[in-house]
Amino acid sequence: MESVNVCRCCLAEGFHRDLNSSYTWLDKKEIYSDMLLECFNIVLSADKKSNSICNLCIKSLRSSLCFKQQVLKTEFHFIKWIRREKKTRWRNFGIEGGT
Repeated sequence: MESVNVCRCCLAEGFHRDLNSSYTWLDKKEIYSDMLLECFNIVLSADKKSNSICNLCIKSLRSSLCFKQQVLKTEFHFIKWIRREKKTRWRNFGIEGGT
């Protein structure tokens, strides 16, 4: 649902999407208010005058959330790799069960 309003993220005027409605992008469900919360821990105040987000801010939000997910996934794999390396080093020294 698009409405003429101001974007709650940048104050741009125009036809924007509702922050709390569900949309589909690349076969994934998006609710922009949920994405703001997940990515930045931001909860916007409720206002009847405008509850909208513009396309430019939607693109920035998607990119930010994608980057956050990439970093979290990389950190998970990095920790696994470090643990594996430590175990390999301990085994090379003939010590079992090193952490």
